[in-house]
Amino acid sequence: GVWGVGYNGDMGTEAPGAVLTSVVWRWEVYYTRLFKSLLDGKFSTRPFLGGLEDGMVDITPLNPELTDEAMAAAVTEAKARLESGAFTVFDGVLRTRDGRTIGAGGKTLSDAEILSKMDWYYHTVTEL
Repeated sequence: GVWGVGYNGDMGTEAPGAVLTSVVWRWEVYYTRLFKSLLDGKFSTRPFLGGLEDGMVDITPLNPELTDEAMAAAVTEAKARLESGAFTVFDGVLRTRDGRTIGAGGKTLSDAEILSKMDWYYHTVTEL
């Protein structure tokens, strides 16, 4: 009776009655950017950390069995805020599952902090 969110592929086909949506990677965005940079002579070894705003990351359509219109609206609104840059998930002080705090008010974690120091789960992540 609890919705889950799939990751790395459309998990709705595996658990059609339980997956609200899935986070998916659109690798064609990465490869198009990579090959264009090669062809334009602008290739760089700097990592490309794409997200919703540039189409590298997306979510699958909401499960058609979802009848909670408020939940559907909240997901749609959150996606729009992420795409526009109005909201970043690594903003401010974040509380971890083990009681620590990460980050600082008014700041966003840097890419380096996210890539090399993320050894924690957000406080709402639970184990089944």
